[in-house]
Amino acid sequence: MREAYSAGRWLWFNARLIMTTRTALLFAVTLLALTSCRGPKGSPEGSVKSFFNAAVAEDFQAMADTLAVESRQKLGSSPAGRLSGIFGGWKDVDLTIDDYNEDASGQNATVRFTCVASQIENYKLLQFDCSDTVALVKEEDGKWHIILAMGKTLRPM
Repeated sequence: MREAYSAGRWLWFNARLIMTTRTALLFAVTLLALTSCRGPKGSPEGSVKSFFNAAVAEDFQAMADTLAVESRQKLGSSPAGRLSGIFGGWKDVDLTIDDYNEDASGQNATVRFTCVASQIENYKLLQFDCSDTVALVKEEDGKWHIILAMGKTLRPM
């Protein structure tokens, strides 16, 4: 009788261990999939989409990572902090890539897109046009990074 009890308990323990391991593995894969959606991409249009996905997710570090080195430097010592002040509070973005062009060297590109962003301000849903054309550069990591148009003030794209 004691052997049957021990065998049953052993089976229950192993089944529980397998379920815990499966749950942890599923969580890790889901987390990896969610975090890999942001940051620079292997295509110009992918990097633009990633930038705006990061804005909605309020992942300002991923937004900063998507910028070209020169743009990050122009934003100062805390590019993520500067981006949070500009893009913080965005709740949704409807983004459509209209056109993109790569130069003959494959190192520079432009992406033209139509964009409508939503933000809640004073308990009201505000929508605004964030359509633009941006320049991108392929950096040493082989991925496309956005060059922000830096005028006297930084504006949301």
